[in-house]
Amino acid sequence: MSSREGISEVNIQPANSASISLVRYQAQLLTALRTRDLNGFSQVLQQAAVNADGFCLELACRNADCTEFVKLLLQHGADPNTLNPVLQETPLHIAAELGYYETLQLLLHDARINVNAQNGSHQTALHIVVSKCGEVCDDDDVARYRQCVGLLLDWPSNVKEWTTGAADLQQPLDVNTVDWLGNTALHYAAQNKDQYTILTLLEHGSYIGSINHAGDMPISGIEPETLEIFFNTRLKMPSDESLLFKYDFLVPAVDLDSVLMKNNFLSEDRDDVMMKLSSPTPEMDPLVHINLSPKLRHLLLHPILSSFIQLKWQLTQKLYYYNVAFYVLFVFLLTFIVVQQYTYAHHEHTPSCSSSLTVCFFKIIAFFLLAICCFCLIVKLVFHLLISPVQYLCKWQNYPQIILTFLVIIFLFSAWGNALTAITLFVAWTHLLLLTGEHPAISVYFQLFKKVSCTFIKYLAWCSFLLVAFSLSFYALFHNSMTYISERNTSITLFHSPSSSLFTTTGMFVGGFETKFLPFDSDTGTSHIIFILFTFFINFVLISIFTGLAVSQVQKVQRKAELVRLRAKVNAVSDIERMLLGNPLHIHLRMRWLYLSRNAVIVSIVKSSVCMWLLCNWLRCFRNVHRRVILFPDSRYEHANILFPFGSRSKVTCNYTMDHKVLLQAASIVQEKHNETRQQFEYQAMLISCDERLKNIEASLVRSEALQQSVLQLLSSPKV
Repeated sequence: MSSREGISEVNIQPANSASISLVRYQAQLLTALRTRDLNGFSQVLQQAAVNADGFCLELACRNADCTEFVKLLLQHGADPNTLNPVLQETPLHIAAELGYYETLQLLLHDARINVNAQNGSHQTALHIVVSKCGEVCDDDDVARYRQCVGLLLDWPSNVKEWTTGAADLQQPLDVNTVDWLGNTALHYAAQNKDQYTILTLLEHGSYIGSINHAGDMPISGIEPETLEIFFNTRLKMPSDESLLFKYDFLVPAVDLDSVLMKNNFLSEDRDDVMMKLSSPTPEMDPLVHINLSPKLRHLLLHPILSSFIQLKWQLTQKLYYYNVAFYVLFVFLLTFIVVQQYTYAHHEHTPSCSSSLTVCFFKIIAFFLLAICCFCLIVKLVFHLLISPVQYLCKWQNYPQIILTFLVIIFLFSAWGNALTAITLFVAWTHLLLLTGEHPAISVYFQLFKKVSCTFIKYLAWCSFLLVAFSLSFYALFHNSMTYISERNTSITLFHSPSSSLFTTTGMFVGGFETKFLPFDSDTGTSHIIFILFTFFINFVLISIFTGLAVSQVQKVQRKAELVRLRAKVNAVSDIERMLLGNPLHIHLRMRWLYLSRNAVIVSIVKSSVCMWLLCNWLRCFRNVHRRVILFPDSRYEHANILFPFGSRSKVTCNYTMDHKVLLQAASIVQEKHNETRQQFEYQAMLISCDERLKNIEASLVRSEALQQSVLQLLSSPKV
């Protein structure tokens, strides 16, 4: 037993002494750090038995006057990426949160630093610094945090030499990293309304179309003036004969892979090809948001945005025409079948064998083609409802198509009467009007049609009280009077009920009713007086007002004609992108429902929508469809540039064309920027020249004073 105890003592004693020694040295480090004993701290670090402690580095980063301690710890091997297991943050997060510029600068000069390290909330140091810019109120603190933002964004180009660590540079800063809520640093800057930080982030590659888990874009919190200043920086003139358009801020940060690649959600034995699928994010999402915002809508006229819209329209206009042609075929097939049905029923008593067989043959073909078109409409409707139901249902132009789809299904597979046929034809041709009205060439007239219609409806809703007043007056006067209609050789009562009186009065208002049919009472002048008032207020006053309203709306639409055309292109291109690509971001957001809800119905709906999205994605990859709607399918920020020869309508490397007015507008902006820069240089040179003159004047004054003193001394000295 004694031997075993001796062996135990021999095995345990060195370990205990080592642990005691380590604890003692750590205590010495902490004591020197608390007392700010830099020499003692350095001597403890130089002992070979001690490794640099991550806890000491974290504690030093929490104090503004411990910059030299941080430097010593990094030089002696302390890991700048040490993660606190409780707080889930690194020294870089701590220095960023406290706004210690010198400490942050030391950490960033260590080549081992991971500037994209995330804390427990998946926030990087950039997230923390940008959010702090809006939380602090003191101007000095705001300036200090903004300096930290610039230090992070300029890394590693602002590092001339690595003071500590091996030259093993980590990945560069990703300004579009998202936290656990899906927010980028630009989201936090936009929430704080910090326009200076917003402009700084945009200039360093932040994507303005990032969508967080709440579905919000940072662009909603950016002022139009800030965006306009930034858009001006995206225009360059490398030479006098070329213009460079930089679309980096409109290109999505990455192609968002399906969440199924990270979460085993559908099955374990999925196809490897399906796992590698990547769906490109639509490029029109930021422009759609700008288009829907009354505050930002006018920015579509900026040449950097209008040129991008024109390029996208040139890329996708064939698909738009295919969609219009398909719907025109659908409407004509539906109209042909209805007309033939009524024609055959009208001439049923005198059928012709050859003609009836021909008509039946064409009718069968038309019915078959109509069924195929209806099936395509159903697939398109289901796809939209599964991929992006909220966006699809919030757009009122989609409801005629939904109603028409159900009406045609009833028309094809059930008995139908005159009322259902009339409603189906009316909805079909009305939707054709809406669809063709979205074309940019017709959009101005269609917008005029909508504006005038809405204005008249609003005004008529108020003026309807006057129409009701006159209709009830005519009902009280003429409800028992008979009117003889010579064309029909009969007498009728036009005002026998309030409803018929209202319809008759409305016909008199629009001019479709002759006044000779009014049974005026010759004994009293009441009916004549009321009719005179009706003629004055309705036929003269209201018609004049409606004419003036129409003219004013025409002038408003004409002033915004170019903006209306651009908005029509944005809507058309975004609809095509949504139809062909879906939106993987919405799939990503919908996947969260699976973890927030245990409802089997919701889970099945989400799974079916994801499976359909994967199937469509597979078809897109197989047919390479995304290259027909994505302008920069394979490029990153630095490649999202297009060079146009100034003064020409053709492009250098592609078949795209650009409106010469857009090029002239861009050139004027660039020239104005050059003039402003030159004026600033001239102003600075003038200030330097004035400063030098002031210094010369001050030197002359000093010499004059010295000379004056010497003269006074000579005068005051006694004469020899």
